[in-house]
Amino acid sequence: MMLRQRIVSILAAQGLLIAAGCTNAPDKQVSCDIPNWQEQGLADASSGAQPDIIKNYQESCGTQFSGDNINAYKLGFFLGLQQFCSYENGFELGSKNNIKTYTCPMEQAEKFRQGQKDGYREYLAATGQDNSLTRVSRDFEHIKRQNTFDSNMGAGDGAWTSTFEPPTTGR
Repeated sequence: MMLRQRIVSILAAQGLLIAAGCTNAPDKQVSCDIPNWQEQGLADASSGAQPDIIKNYQESCGTQFSGDNINAYKLGFFLGLQQFCSYENGFELGSKNNIKTYTCPMEQAEKFRQGQKDGYREYLAATGQDNSLTRVSRDFEHIKRQNTFDSNMGAGDGAWTSTFEPPTTGR
């Protein structure tokens, strides 16, 4: 009986340590000294950052990242996604063996993903590997399954809509 209570105590203590390790520390260190939040949003999205990066700014920057700054950032991010999520950029990423999942607006996602697949086929051929459609489909399906949890992170937090609409400018 004593051993059982000790084990329960140890497990409870481990749970507390794990929970303490999951504090509100940002996932990625971000700078808060940003003169133009719209340009920052544009730069982040253009480099392939995921929309949940907004949480890092919210946690790190506090009141420096609120109100108009958030709206400006979201608008810049939306515009950056329009640039990033092109067929050409998808092709370039795929041809460099970069087939991870990125978030794109629904109206661009299919073309971006097709560019990634076409570029990936070129990468496989250039490296002497099987570049059949079966192989490419299998590799992309594996990545999709691997990222299912990640793609759902942040859902429901109110930071972005599912179609990545820019913020409204009215108050």
